[in-house]
Amino acid sequence: MKGKIAVWIAIGIMVLLSWSSFFLPEEIAVQWNSEGVSGTAGPWIVGIFPLLGAAWHFLYTLPKREADCRDIPYLMIPLLLLAVEGIIVSNALEIIRVEQIDKNRIQTAAILLTGWLMALLSIRLPRPLALWYTRGGEWDKAPEFAGKLWFAMGLGLMLLAFFPDKSMLPALLLIAMAFFLPLLYGRLRNHKM
Repeated sequence: MKGKIAVWIAIGIMVLLSWSSFFLPEEIAVQWNSEGVSGTAGPWIVGIFPLLGAAWHFLYTLPKREADCRDIPYLMIPLLLLAVEGIIVSNALEIIRVEQIDKNRIQTAAILLTGWLMALLSIRLPRPLALWYTRGGEWDKAPEFAGKLWFAMGLGLMLLAFFPDKSMLPALLLIAMAFFLPLLYGRLRNHKM
């Protein structure tokens, strides 16, 4: 129940932020790259986020009738939508200037956030991943190993964010290892039995 309340609070805040579209300029930045703004849209774009959040809630809960609100994807998608909408509106209202933020800080924040999400997802792997690791739905130790590995790789990514060298290769290797080592572990374990 607490998860549903958190999702609806996030959707409510997105609705409040979408009312700011009346005060926004005719063109607002919605996408940035290393050279500055790379994509713009009208202020109507901020009204899409609450709709996406509500659609996510109904699509997630409809087939199950009673959603398990402790599922991390159920909670994270609306919160991620809220964060993106908040950044777009804050930039449009000139509270922050995204194009003036140091690129190294953005990369550090992205690696930290990815590590945090991996560690958080390790608590309860999304069902498609757990099924992928079990190969056809038979329970074995691969999802348990995957959860522990995801937590360790998430911590590794968070530590990697503070290294002075901001090469993305080590981060990508850690993410790839987190996905494929549990598959290898499951195959080797099932082959021995």
